[in-house]
Amino acid sequence: VHYAGHAVFDEERPERSHLVLAGSGGALSATEIARLPLGTVRLVALSACQTVGAQRDAIGGLAGLAGAFRAAGAGGVVGSVWRVDDAL
Repeated sequence: VHYAGHAVFDEERPERSHLVLAGSGGALSATEIARLPLGTVRLVALSACQTVGAQRDAIGGLAGLAGAFRAAGAGGVVGSVWRVDDAL
């Protein structure tokens, strides 16, 4: 799975981190992602800002979007801990 777009990492509540969905004005939250059946997905590549998050959750897993994809069953996640500048 490859996602290229905008993401928001919520440092205070990582479960509220989300991917921004174009066109609909909606979002796909970390909580919603964690509930997806992704056991057959080998790798998720997240090309967006702060998709990994710089903190860990209470049980030692990754916080935010990367942790959500792993919780959903994805084999691995490649993401970013930094913000990405949109300007060229």
